[in-house]
Amino acid sequence: MNDPRTRQPLSVVWRLLALVLVLPVLAIGGWLLYRSDAGIGTGLAELASGESRTLWPMAPAGEPLRTDQGGTDRVYILATQAERIVPLRLRNVTPRPPRQMLHVDLWAVDAVTAKLAWRKRLRTYEGASREGIDLRSFDMFGADGGTLWLSAREPLAVALSDGRILADGARIDAV
Repeated sequence: MNDPRTRQPLSVVWRLLALVLVLPVLAIGGWLLYRSDAGIGTGLAELASGESRTLWPMAPAGEPLRTDQGGTDRVYILATQAERIVPLRLRNVTPRPPRQMLHVDLWAVDAVTAKLAWRKRLRTYEGASREGIDLRSFDMFGADGGTLWLSAREPLAVALSDGRILADGARIDAV
């Protein structure tokens, strides 16, 4: 049973089988990459997800606000960030249109240590709701007790402690 002559033919069969299975897979994968609009510069994560994401740098909206209301001395920064998602496709396939988004985030930074206390995404505008947005309209009005009042295309009341939205435009109008 341990005769090397009997093991040799079996290992040759396995090598041939592996060669027959692996080479076509590599050839087809290379061909698909070559034929795709994604090109050589596309990463494996983008190929796996089927889309390419581009996130622009954060842009502060309005002036930062420093307050010790709410029990902690913090600096609050309202910021916007644009994102574009382009679906990858193979040629001769009907393309999906790219998606354009605008994220609105509130950052709370500890004023003493300059460390991030928390970050909260307040809104994401996409498609028709993103059209015609004037970035100059995003601003913070001030703090009152434990509430931060700001404008992110509509008035918002946000908790100073953790960034959760206490009231939006519809809720404020109702009250």
